Amino acid sequence: MRRIRFTPLNFLAALLMAGLAYLWIFADETGWRFLGSIPVLVLLLLCLLSDIFFRFYVKDLKRIWIVEGLFLIFVLLMIYVLQDILT
Repeated sequence: MRRIRFTPLNFLAALLMAGLAYLWIFADETGWRFLGSIPVLVLLLLCLLSDIFFRFYVKDLKRIWIVEGLFLIFVLLMIYVLQDILT
């Protein structure tokens, strides 16, 4: 039996799935919450694809945590920089 390897992107994917389920289950009358679930779905797919990519190229679990953690920090910094530039 294969050992389950939890990674930061797995935790993020789980949170995104919970958020997506909340947006779909508790949609409002106007439909804006359902429409707002599209970016969450895109983020979920990108998160899952990047996790598969990192697992393919990095074999050690400790290094996967380091690489994925740095990746998440980089993405958060880029979002913050782009948000400052565009507003």
